[in-house]
Amino acid sequence: MTRLEPGDVAGHRGVHRISREFRLPIKLCRYSARRGLCWAMLAMSMILARVALLPLLPIPDPEIHDEFSYLLAADTFAHGRMSNPPLAPPEFFESPHVLLTPTYASKYPPGQGLALAAGQVVFGNPYWGVVLIAGLMIFLFCWAADAWLPPQWTLIAGGLAWILFFVRHYWLTSYWGGALAACGGALVVGSLGRILNGRYGAASSSLAAGAVVLYLTRPYEGGVLCLATLGILAVHIWRLRPPEKRTFLRAVVLPNTLLLAAVAPLALWYNASVTGSALELPYMAHARQYDSVPAFWVLPPYSEKQYLSENNRAVWMWARETYDKMHRLPLSRALVLQSLSIFIGGIWVQFLAFGFLLLALPWARMHEHKQWLVLLLGAWAVALAPELWTEGHYSAPFTPVHLILIVAAGRAMWYRVASVRRRAMVLLPALVLLFAPLGVSYAGAMRSRPTERGRFVRQLESKGGNHLVFVEYSKGWNFVNEWVYNGADPGAGRVLFAHLRSDRENRQLMERYPGRTTWLVRLGPELKDVQVTVYAGEAPFNVSSGAPASQRP
Repeated sequence: MTRLEPGDVAGHRGVHRISREFRLPIKLCRYSARRGLCWAMLAMSMILARVALLPLLPIPDPEIHDEFSYLLAADTFAHGRMSNPPLAPPEFFESPHVLLTPTYASKYPPGQGLALAAGQVVFGNPYWGVVLIAGLMIFLFCWAADAWLPPQWTLIAGGLAWILFFVRHYWLTSYWGGALAACGGALVVGSLGRILNGRYGAASSSLAAGAVVLYLTRPYEGGVLCLATLGILAVHIWRLRPPEKRTFLRAVVLPNTLLLAAVAPLALWYNASVTGSALELPYMAHARQYDSVPAFWVLPPYSEKQYLSENNRAVWMWARETYDKMHRLPLSRALVLQSLSIFIGGIWVQFLAFGFLLLALPWARMHEHKQWLVLLLGAWAVALAPELWTEGHYSAPFTPVHLILIVAAGRAMWYRVASVRRRAMVLLPALVLLFAPLGVSYAGAMRSRPTERGRFVRQLESKGGNHLVFVEYSKGWNFVNEWVYNGADPGAGRVLFAHLRSDRENRQLMERYPGRTTWLVRLGPELKDVQVTVYAGEAPFNVSSGAPASQRP
């Protein structure tokens, strides 16, 4: 593919009459020789801008139960361990997305935990792992786009990603993950584009590196992306002449295979450290113990599980309700609703109104390689169609595909708008004003305020000493905001959270962790409805129902 296409300067229909208002891509051509430096500056500027905004947007507190599970993984790795000894007694510490047996560990793949651990060890707070990965994501988005787009549009793609993912996006304002999986997807997609263009040296090991990152973050969606990529490469190899095939095997297949072979034992070692079996993922071990429904709504339900925590039971009963709603719908209607959900979670959440530029894909000019990116777009839809949940981070491995296709389609629209010259200057501001309220409302939903749990922990730490906090949930409490989470070494932590049980059981736990000031936190239906008292053994507990006596009808 020609690195600088004539249509970007002149020769495209009507573009030779381009007015000054539309010459930005042409002006960016002068930076194409130093585009690697420009990518690095974009990535670094995101990190520095986030640091500069700390007085206005402080480091966020974890709030959603998934975040605490990732932070447990980070703290475990920061302690130099793959997993932790099982917690006892487990009925006090059962929480969503956490394994208590055979080891105490997060159920999630280790990638996000490793990134957070790097922030915790190097900079003293796991949030800086989030920020550094976000900067790396911007750089790799540019690197991936450079394999498919002209140089100046590569810079535009990076700038667009910078604007859309900075601060307003929950990948940068939470510990939920997404950016690291997007980095893996960018490595795979960028390597594929370079291989198709015959630039084998730039993809000598990046393809396998991307596959490793995807396995460590989102193995299912990343696996679909990798399988689709392998299918495209198989067609590419079949088209090559025998000498070219030998070059391809030596320059691409061999180094990537060696890298995968070197990493595979480490992955098996991690599985064995957490679950006791090298072939059982922690995610699967957790599903076997706790999940009431499969992750795919097209599969039959699991047998009902027994839960020690009422809040954990509420999480999986909600999952069962979501699963049942999908199953009660006719298949055609379920697929339509799922397609809409996939678009909202994978395109709208990430790119807002820019996602509608995909409608201009038929006019996008990427030579013969555009069809392969469209195929990857189809693989994304097929991958998420059977999944029960379709939040934005589920689509993270395919985000580079979306970005490149959106920019390619936008490039086609840009020159068509440029051909009508000043008449389009009325249309563009109108579109921005139309979609701005939606973008602002989504940005307002991003978390920057301290949580009640975070405030409470900081208050206890400021008092000095060690504390044991029993948590009681009222009827109607939002189970997504679980409070009972602890670090990798709960006994050594300043604050230890536990579920409220019977007075006898509570006393036994207090004896197990002596010398701690004991508190009782009662959580009401609203997030700010938090009542704190010193625990005095005056909260009778109905063990059979799994709820405090104050919640009995």
